[in-house]
Amino acid sequence: PSSLNLQGQNFDRCGFYLYCFNGTLYGQGVDDKAYNPSGACNANGTRISVRLDCDAHTLTFGINGTWLPIAYTGLPNVELFPSFDVLHQSCKFSIEI
Repeated sequence: PSSLNLQGQNFDRCGFYLYCFNGTLYGQGVDDKAYNPSGACNANGTRISVRLDCDAHTLTFGINGTWLPIAYTGLPNVELFPSFDVLHQSCKFSIEI
């Protein structure tokens, strides 16, 4: 899209993110919102889950099997695609539907 910044960060222009380093939310309409009450969620073995409710237009994250409150509401009625920013080479992830 035309709003995509090819030379820098895009967290405030496209997508909806949970920043696991400190447990905050970033994305369209949200900037540095505290979300995970326990803070960072990037310890070895941490399991992050994502629940997209296309009927309610909401997005929710879970950490190690515990669902957190709804992170984003009023999501646009467009196709959304999962993405990951992997910091460490040994990081593993899988998509389960």
